[in-house]
Amino acid sequence: MHLANRSLFIALALLLWSFRVVERPEAPIDTTPDRDNAVAHLAHFEVDVVPRIREAQLREMMEI
Repeated sequence: MHLANRSLFIALALLLWSFRVVERPEAPIDTTPDRDNAVAHLAHFEVDVVPRIREAQLREMMEI
């Protein structure tokens, strides 16, 4: 269990390190929760996932 948690953490940290998640200007994120049901939740939204560095440089850094 601990190994799976650590592997998942490392994978997500690597994704967040290598990409920026940005809001699309033409579709702003509505942060007002939907309260029609017993459980409040946010509406679906769209984002752009933008690489922080070039793919070739990222692959070079990932090589062991």
